Amino acid sequence: MTKRSRKTLMIWALSVLSLVVTAIAYSFLPEEIPMWWNFHGTVLRYAEKNNIWLIASLAAVFAVLFTVLPLIDPRNKNYQRFMEYYETFTLVMVVAGDILTGVVISESFRPGKIEVGQLVVLIAGLICMVMGNLMPKIKSNYFIGIRNPWTLSDPDIWNRTHRIGGRIFFIFGLCVTVWALMPVWPLLIYLVSGVALVAITVVPYLYSYWCFRQNQKKGKLADQQEEESWSPVMKNLLERRSVRAYTDQMPSHELLEQIVLAGQFAPSGKNLQEWHFVVVENPEVLHRLEELLGEELGRPGYHFYGAPVIILCANKKGARNAMADCSAALQNMMLAAHDLGLGTCWINQFRDVWGNAKVEAYLAQLGLPEGYEVQCSTIVGYPAQSPAAPARKPGTVTYVK
Repeated sequence: MTKRSRKTLMIWALSVLSLVVTAIAYSFLPEEIPMWWNFHGTVLRYAEKNNIWLIASLAAVFAVLFTVLPLIDPRNKNYQRFMEYYETFTLVMVVAGDILTGVVISESFRPGKIEVGQLVVLIAGLICMVMGNLMPKIKSNYFIGIRNPWTLSDPDIWNRTHRIGGRIFFIFGLCVTVWALMPVWPLLIYLVSGVALVAITVVPYLYSYWCFRQNQKKGKLADQQEEESWSPVMKNLLERRSVRAYTDQMPSHELLEQIVLAGQFAPSGKNLQEWHFVVVENPEVLHRLEELLGEELGRPGYHFYGAPVIILCANKKGARNAMADCSAALQNMMLAAHDLGLGTCWINQFRDVWGNAKVEAYLAQLGLPEGYEVQCSTIVGYPAQSPAAPARKPGTVTYVK
């Protein structure tokens, strides 16, 4: 079971936990249960016990809501680029719902045993701290994050705004947490929390607008307006970047099959399609390949930038179009990966160890056919960075009309 599937299973298990516990405790609850408290733990209002279902359903509502949002978001492909962090936030919200349900049930049976107001403020502070840590990883979408006309207009503005917004959210959450744990300096904590709250609502918006104005001055806005007329294929071609930092989230096997299919539909000399692809998803095999290349290249510590997958593209030894065919296939796969929200980077080092007996023997164990050699390869994974496009060199095009 992958790390992501375990987290998904945990989310759904915890989302029904509150409902199960409530169903067990319901017949024993008093006819009226506490539902509202002030910060000092004083009950402000009681309600009929059937209201407990409103609280008990919060965790399930969070689980369903955060599952549906990526499906209906016009930018749903971007969620794959931060799904690991998105699921972490979902898990935190589900756990918060479970805790609130437990508090109400506990206070119904043994009132006054929990400082409810303090606990709720503490949970809110911790959630804000988690959000602050996750915000820099969130990619452009219409539901989660700091969404305004300027952040939605440019991925660069989005990333820059969420980096500064994440710091502010973390500071605000830290202030609220300190306030909940150490209410001995209420005036100071009130002041700092108030300033941080204003900063959360104002600073990211002002900063995103400032970034937008800076781009206007640099002429980037005109470039963006031109981009709006580009086809999805053209945008994918121009937005793909080489990624050299990855999260530990494993792409699904289904996504990898789509990527390889794109490679299989690349052009090849005389349409011979003599290539062979080896897709390495096993972390132990991946590490062994890194070790072998490091040994043969004299580069101890050689690595694939932390990517969880590598795709080797091989062709018949001595074939006239071997490199050209594999290069075309690799480019197809890299573009397909980018379209699916994944990052890639061309890896050349297998070409440098052609003819090495140890490397060839190991590749044969992995299923590389006899008489084939790796021409090129690409690593694949969820990117942990969003590199900017280097400037294109001038003078590289000649038009003959």
